Order: sequence, then C-alpha cells, then structure tokens
Amino acid sequence: FIHKRRFLSLITPHHKLNWKRIGWGFAVYFALSTVMTVMDYALDPSGYSMTQNPGRVLIHAPLVLVLTPIQTTTEELLFRGYLLQATGLISRRFWLPAVITSLLFLVLHLANPEVQHGMAAASLYYFGIAFLFAAITMKSNSLELAIGAHAAINLFAALLVNYSDSVLEVESVFFSNEVNLEANLVALALMALVSYLLFFRYGIGASHEAPVYEEA
Repeated sequence: FIHKRRFLSLITPHHKLNWKRIGWGFAVYFALSTVMTVMDYALDPSGYSMTQNPGRVLIHAPLVLVLTPIQTTTEELLFRGYLLQATGLISRRFWLPAVITSLLFLVLHLANPEVQHGMAAASLYYFGIAFLFAAITMKSNSLELAIGAHAAINLFAALLVNYSDSVLEVESVFFSNEVNLEANLVALALMALVSYLLFFRYGIGASHEAPVYEEA
C-alpha cells in the first residue's frame, strides 16, 4: 500500500507465483538435509536417539506442518524479499545487499539457544545460510526457491531430527544428542555447493517465463 506495488512483487517479477519452483526448492533442500544427516549418523550412530514420546510427535506434527511454512515464508518475505530489494537500491553490487540482510538475519537469531554452544560458529552458520538464500534469490531473480528451501530445512528439523537445545521446541521422531555447530557449517557448505549446481548449472527449478517488471 505504501509503495504502491503488488505484494507478489516481493516474491517474483512475474504475474503469478510459480509453485513448482517452491516445490523444487523444498525437495532439493529436504533431500540434502536427509543425506547430510544419514552421513552424520553413519559416522556416529551413538549421536542419535529415537523419541520416547511418539504421542507428542503426533500432536506436534499437524501444528508444525501448518505453522512452520508460515514462519519461514514470513522470514523470507522480510529478509530476502523486502529488505534485499531495499538494500539493492543502495548498491547494485551483488555482495552488498546480501551481506547487509545476512547481518540483520544473524543479529535477530543470536537469542536462539543454539548460540550457547559456540557464538562464533553459530554466527557463521546464521550468516552463511542467510547469505546462501540471498544469493539464490538474486541469482534466480525470485524468492520462490528460497521459500521452499527455508521451509524444508525447518520442517526437517522440527519433524524428523531435532535436538534438545533447539529453538524449535517440538518433539521430532529422532533427536541429535549433541549440537555440533562446526559439523553444521561443513554440511551447509556442501548443501550450498550442491544446490547451486542443481539450480543454476543443471537448471532444476528454473523459470522460463519472461519477467514483467513494474514501474518504480
């Protein structure tokens, strides 16, 4: 209303939302999260345990499935939608809007309980994942892949593999017995590399529509 723009322009320059791209973003990152967790389990099976409260999993799951995509999409609309476009007016250099919005994302996540396991590693992780989503958004000229990817990562943690000190205070099927932020950083780097190749080298989730740019 204030900027006299369509709400959809925060997500895409096209006339309609591309649900297939959101689906591809979700599928790729859910699959990558699964592969990284299986690899970690293979290296240290004792680091994981199954929930002792399956009833709570069933209670939490419907709420998680409804509320988590709302939460993650809201974050994407704010950070990689509104703020990324706003900082893009300051500089057209690729890295500056990504760095500014990633630092803001980092600061607002420093209150999460995971930070107690290592401020430096946690800060690098939050900055890294925010920068990754910003890069994907700018490279694809759309927020759709990032919306799907963010929902996949949080849903995977909330439903399948969580840990006791997680900011997501829900019962998942499995629990990681310790928080290894350094391992998370390595996993994030591998996920970033693989997803970049899939999205932009092999064209998975690519859009072939001609963008329709608005005035101002």
